[in-house]
Amino acid sequence: MAHLHTQARRGITASRIGGRVNMSFSVHPADVAGFAKLIDRAAEDMQEGIAYIDNKANEDGFDVEEGLIGQWWKDAYGNHTERVHEVKRFLRKVGGLLEVSAEELKKSAKYYQVTDHEQAVQIDSTYPKSKRGNPDGEYAPASAGDFRDANDARGKLKPLEADPGFFDVIGKAQNWAEGHAEEFQFNGAFKTFGTALDMLSPTAIVTEGCKLFFDVDPFGELANLVGGDWEGYLKCAGLWGNLGEFCRLVAANINHGTGSISITWTGNAADAACVYFEEIANLLDSAADSFDSLKANYAAVANLAYGMAESVKAGLMFISDLAIEAFIEFMAGLAAAETGVGLIGTVAAWALVAKNALQAVEKYEKIVKAIDVAMMLSKAGYAECGRESAGMEAKVKKFPVPGKSYDNAVV
Repeated sequence: MAHLHTQARRGITASRIGGRVNMSFSVHPADVAGFAKLIDRAAEDMQEGIAYIDNKANEDGFDVEEGLIGQWWKDAYGNHTERVHEVKRFLRKVGGLLEVSAEELKKSAKYYQVTDHEQAVQIDSTYPKSKRGNPDGEYAPASAGDFRDANDARGKLKPLEADPGFFDVIGKAQNWAEGHAEEFQFNGAFKTFGTALDMLSPTAIVTEGCKLFFDVDPFGELANLVGGDWEGYLKCAGLWGNLGEFCRLVAANINHGTGSISITWTGNAADAACVYFEEIANLLDSAADSFDSLKANYAAVANLAYGMAESVKAGLMFISDLAIEAFIEFMAGLAAAETGVGLIGTVAAWALVAKNALQAVEKYEKIVKAIDVAMMLSKAGYAECGRESAGMEAKVKKFPVPGKSYDNAVV
């Protein structure tokens, strides 16, 4: 019996039959303990992933602004909030599975350290026969020993710098109008009416001109429709991509661990453990694909918003031109009417105002319709994001709840 305990402390080895190694059962407790530490680090990685989402350095990517009131942005923000909660629940669930399973491995290592060969074999025989087949590589009677992380997964959880000028045009329609109107400050037509127009800023001229066409402020309305923290949304696309790479590397580390442990820990219990952790690695690989999809959809929606904002900008400049021209003609018509002469000029002025009004309204309606189409296209992206994150949660729910994860019958 003393010999058996000495054998257990050094590692319970497989028996030899006719000079061949019987792969039915073997274990090195130190390797099981090393594998447990690797799984423990993977659990800690999941917590780092959650902290990455909560990290203040990334708050403009994950905690995007809610205050802007455009319906397009409301839809995007609502969808984004749901995705963040689902992703955090997924990472928390996987982390819990890994944490509890690491504890199970630690207990198993202690058990194998003090048990005897016959008892360990008897317990191992209670497990169903595995269909994994023999492990890759030669059987090693000594410890394989390599349970270091093969990859720096946390290195992928880095802040992402977005181009600060990429979305400068978003939500700034009024500024566009002001800047564009400045071009008309030195227009000779302004001098026609002396101080009457001198008292008005170029922006006021545009505003007064638009009152001839619209019952609403087109600049404010369109700015509201396209307004939103789209820069933060675009940045979040890159951060989803980082989480995808992170999950792939954590999965690779787990697979590296199962590959190492399967060399010196063989038998039904070992195979059950390896299958379980390989499935978790597959779960993380699948999640990485989902993060890639989130990244692509976020980028598509953000770029759609950017392109729409550029179209709005061009449309507002067109409306500004019409408004300025119409306002000048309107003032000219008033001046002619007050003198009692220039009836033809007055009629011509009103005709120009009417023509410009029609063009401005048509342009405005086209922009609004284009924004409606863009919003509908965005909803397809939101739906895809919802399917991906919901799929992540559904897959992880198939695993036993924390406390019933990987379970070795010896403990």
